[in-house]
Amino acid sequence: MPGGPSAVRAAALALAALAAAPDAGHAHTGSGAFILLLPTSLYLLGAALTVALSFALVALAPARWLTRLAARQARLVTVPGGVADVLSSLTSLAALAVAVLLVLAGLLGSRDPLANPLPLFVWSVWWIGVAYAHALLGDLWASLNPWRGLYRALTACGPLARWRQRPPLEYPAPAGAWPAVAGFLAFAWFELVHPAPADPDLLARVVATYLAIHLLGALLFGEAWLRQAESFAVFFRMVAWLAPLAARRLEAPGPDGR
Repeated sequence: MPGGPSAVRAAALALAALAAAPDAGHAHTGSGAFILLLPTSLYLLGAALTVALSFALVALAPARWLTRLAARQARLVTVPGGVADVLSSLTSLAALAVAVLLVLAGLLGSRDPLANPLPLFVWSVWWIGVAYAHALLGDLWASLNPWRGLYRALTACGPLARWRQRPPLEYPAPAGAWPAVAGFLAFAWFELVHPAPADPDLLARVVATYLAIHLLGALLFGEAWLRQAESFAVFFRMVAWLAPLAARRLEAPGPDGR
């Protein structure tokens, strides 16, 4: 199934191959200097192999293992499908409002990364805190992503109402999760290699561009874009496979009562 465990495994295998063949090493900012007791090349090789093997473990794991792992999650709560849709849309709109306020803070607020709330939120609260929350509570990003609520509001009525059932473009099955992989590689480069990833003005422009790209993708391809092409939907879904807890959506019974 496009965007399912098989597609993610293929994407992870590609990342493993890229990580195993680094071209150049760039420093990530840290709190102090370190004295390396072995040749630098050995540290670079060890780091590359660690990243490569981490992705390879996911890529080579049989899909049935991942399915069984997700099936053993304890259900915190069971929510009717209609209620789940409303709650998901509301949390998504709230997340969008927070994202817009943070982008404005980055553009108009202090140029000091330690005084501006945008870098703190992106690199500490969201990238670290939200990732850990997925490892405990399951796929929260499915409801927290800032596009779904706006997309559903725009397609609820008027000329765009038919787009929800039949988007202007069909998401190409061969693409799978590869657009998400490309976006995640760009994000990793920005975080680890770019000299100023915490600059508030630059970070605000990056976040605003990312929001605009995936809103356009959702309008063109429907919610399939948000499931398969949005980088963090795929990444957080992988992290959520490890979660011991999760919420369950209760679907309405069919005509036969099942």
